[in-house]
Amino acid sequence: MKKRWLILPFFLMSMLIILLVPTTAKAGTSMGFSVISNIPENQIDKTKTYFDLQMEPGQVQELEVVVTNSQNQDIIIENNANTAITNDNGIVDYSRTNPKFDKTLKYPFSKIAEVEETTTIPAKSQKSIKIKVTMPKEFFDGIILGGLHFKEKEDDKKADEANKGVQIENRYAYVIGVMLRETDKEVAPDMKLNAITPSQVNYRNVLKANLQNTEQTMIKDLKVEASVTKKRQ
Repeated sequence: MKKRWLILPFFLMSMLIILLVPTTAKAGTSMGFSVISNIPENQIDKTKTYFDLQMEPGQVQELEVVVTNSQNQDIIIENNANTAITNDNGIVDYSRTNPKFDKTLKYPFSKIAEVEETTTIPAKSQKSIKIKVTMPKEFFDGIILGGLHFKEKEDDKKADEANKGVQIENRYAYVIGVMLRETDKEVAPDMKLNAITPSQVNYRNVLKANLQNTEQTMIKDLKVEASVTKKRQ
């Protein structure tokens, strides 16, 4: 019997600016703010709206994004510089502030980037948010992958009152991808098969195969096929 396995690779996928819509969201909620990136001179491809930067070992650089508040009231934006991981569906995920890192990850983006935790944006106005990035002093080939995550902070009391009797609540966030490199040298991925364990997903029995990419590069269009057979004697 052939069966596709649930894949948990370390990190992969192309870099995009994405709009996250987590499962905890209230139907009908609209975005009350927007975020755009201010592309610097060392951008590799200036047609891209995410950060794809060529940097030097030990270089310190400030990235800038502009947040626009379209509401008639002040808002507080929660800012995070997150390390990119791969979720259980094999999709790049920038939303987790404290994920469990793979032991082969030398330079998590969250460890080299600094941003203020919150920013207040006055009604009907915009504000620039700066993110300080300090490249590792060691020279390396490959990439560092992360995302700048912006979410409106909710008033706890108002949120509790609004959510009474509501089972589904929409929460929106903006994410701007960040890809950092020091060389143009292509690094080949090195895929490892780690543990295979029985588990459940949506009340269905599955086998989870943990796949690990130990190199500082992305794997695109990954496809895995496997067969489940009787245990050999």
